[in-house]
Amino acid sequence: MNSLPFLIRPKRLVIWAGWVVALMILGLRPAYGVEPLQDLELARRLADRAMSLFAEQSSAAGYTSLKPHWPLPDEEFENLVKTTDNNRQLTTSRIGNYVDFEFIKMQKIGDSVVRFVYLQKFELSALQWVFIFYRATDTWTVAAVYHSFDVNQLFENR
Repeated sequence: MNSLPFLIRPKRLVIWAGWVVALMILGLRPAYGVEPLQDLELARRLADRAMSLFAEQSSAAGYTSLKPHWPLPDEEFENLVKTTDNNRQLTTSRIGNYVDFEFIKMQKIGDSVVRFVYLQKFELSALQWVFIFYRATDTWTVAAVYHSFDVNQLFENR
């Protein structure tokens, strides 16, 4: 039995398959299965997906969808999720319940930086979400994600 390759040893195969199933249930893929963001359409789809998850009141899911394309240290990532979750209660008490979200604009600077801007609508006001992607060579990565109550910024350079 020891002469069998790693992946077909029954005990190891069961353990490996268990991890794959667990990742699939969580909606995550192993790093080798992540599709590189080779064009703006893929970057936009990723931002749309993340915004959809944020809008459904799930900060962890929204940030996790971006994580494979975001070179952010784990500790910073976890702090970002906690901070966003803590601010969520303040947001709903201040501006009401979530209503919907909409894509506002895309701004591109040269061939290396793009910004997607969304509006998360609540009963009494809105929250601006910004996703910035950077491309040094041939793939886009998430450079920054932030949100703000200052929707006045949406009118600048429009």
